[in-house]
Order: sequence, then C-alpha cells, then structure tokens
Amino acid sequence: MRNSFGYASWLLPMFNTMIWSWMMADAEKMKPYAPSMKLDYEQGSPMEIEAIYGTPIRMARSKGIGMPETENLYQQLLDLNPEQQTELHT
Repeated sequence: MRNSFGYASWLLPMFNTMIWSWMMADAEKMKPYAPSMKLDYEQGSPMEIEAIYGTPIRMARSKGIGMPETENLYQQLLDLNPEQQTELHT
C-alpha cells in the first residue's frame, strides 16, 4: 500500500530510523558548544528571547495549545534581560 507521498507505508519507519541514525552519528562527531543565548548572556548582548520563545508560545496559544514549562522559561529569561521585557498577549 502506498501513502500520499508515493512511498510504500511499510518503508517510512525504516527511513525515519535511518535518518535518525545519520543525525545522531553526525551529532556525536561534533565538538561541545554553548548555545547562542548563553553566549549572548555572557557577553551582555540581547538574547533572542522573542524569536526563540515568545513567538512559538504565541503561535501555540493562537491554536489553543498551552506551553506552561516553556512560558516559565521564557519569563525567567526575560527576568535576566529586563530591557527585553514584553508581555505575552493572550
């Protein structure tokens, strides 16, 4: 049986497993790194709080989806950068 993408439906799980394996193999080769927001914070630069957290939270809310843990982290990050204080509009 074929799905809407033209693949046999039994092949899809195999492809997903292969892609996951390739991604993990590449990740294991990477050197440790710090997230960009951590580097921004350490350098005293504005963090991309709205782009990374605020916008997705608002998008989820518009679809009736709650993200309480992410909203908590969002607020904590805003507390670290008071100049970026904004309010999530409900």
